[in-house]
Amino acid sequence: EKHSNEMNGLRLIDTLSSYDNVLSITTAFGTKCLFGHQNNYTLELFDYVKGETVKVWNGHEKDITRSIYCPRIDRYLSCSRDKTIKLWNSLGPKPELDLHGHELVVTTISVDNENMNLISGSRDNSLKLWDLRTGKMRSTANISRNLVSAQY
Repeated sequence: EKHSNEMNGLRLIDTLSSYDNVLSITTAFGTKCLFGHQNNYTLELFDYVKGETVKVWNGHEKDITRSIYCPRIDRYLSCSRDKTIKLWNSLGPKPELDLHGHELVVTTISVDNENMNLISGSRDNSLKLWDLRTGKMRSTANISRNLVSAQY
């Protein structure tokens, strides 16, 4: 008989009990860290081996809707109900880039690591292409529906 924490050949290693309402989490490739956000305006980098928070970033004025890691430039990105996208460096407390252009909540972001482009989708029915090297918006496409998820 399998233990309650085993399913389909997978086994639960540990539980991060100090976190409530985690909305998004991803691995920071090449590290022993998880990157994500909870039901608030903060992002966290968590060392799962040591069991401690390594870094906390604040800067969004409303709930964060998505957070991702970009391994090519070792940066973290987040988008929010405050209509912005932010690019974070693990060394600094403030965002390196603060992208504005959507009229409503930004619901999704995805990075093309090869060309350093970012796409963002919003409840304003737009899909935007950004150059992460310059922070400039390259183009906008109007779509007929709210975009919830996008993948480069």
